Amino acid sequence: MCSGEPPTLDLGPLHIPLPEHYRPGEVLVGVRPEDIRTAMTPRDPACTAEIMGIEAIGPRAWVDLRWGKHEIRALAPEELKEPGGLVGLTLLPERLHLFDTGSGRRLP
Repeated sequence: MCSGEPPTLDLGPLHIPLPEHYRPGEVLVGVRPEDIRTAMTPRDPACTAEIMGIEAIGPRAWVDLRWGKHEIRALAPEELKEPGGLVGLTLLPERLHLFDTGSGRRLP
């Protein structure tokens, strides 16, 4: 949900400021796994996810995470904890992709 003045993307416990040209309404958020930053030690409960599975691919790993009601995948260092452990997350606002829920078109 995009709301407020200035516009803010509300992702449950996480609130990300958006450029001024966004208008309030429902948006679909896309983020590539390599654009989700993970931390071995969660610092903020709002940005903490549970590890559901890990698939090693060399020095990195695909990590399936549960963040609130969302299931997401991140590309992370292989030395993450085992499934059931917790990691910190950072989503970079400039790397998010926003789409109009009605038309499916990407928002500029």
